Amino acid sequence: MTCTVMQLLPAILLIHYGYVKKSRDCSSDTLNSRTSNLRWLDVDAFRNLVHPGEEEFLRNRLQPADFGAIQQERLAAALDYTAIAAHQVAILARMSEGSRASGDPVVKHIANKLVHEAARLRTYAFLAMLLPGARNSLVRVAEAYEQVIQQASLLGLPHSIDS
Repeated sequence: MTCTVMQLLPAILLIHYGYVKKSRDCSSDTLNSRTSNLRWLDVDAFRNLVHPGEEEFLRNRLQPADFGAIQQERLAAALDYTAIAAHQVAILARMSEGSRASGDPVVKHIANKLVHEAARLRTYAFLAMLLPGARNSLVRVAEAYEQVIQQASLLGLPHSIDS
């Protein structure tokens, strides 16, 4: 097992590097066009999908076969949410770069926090997609997404369906 993981690690790191590099290699024109096409997430629905208590609730009330089918659908939806969230925060982090250079220390701090949370979310998203059974990674994606959205709101960046 350890040998297999060690053999796969370079490939995993290369894929992750390409994923991160791709999100950084975009012009401001591309960013502006991408923001108009962002698909905003319902944070409450995302949290519900990944909440361990909801899973336990369903497990206790459904037949095992029904629970398995529903849980597969919930996991697929959570992974879809994760992919969308990772894409969105990459764009928001890129948009906040101007704020990171601000002379206002509060704005600079908020922008730095947004970029930090975006990187954290993308790491958890990568882990969740690599190991779909890792529920903890999905919960952390939802938490980090909420943090990024709060920071985007403070910076006046588009961040929700209502923006």
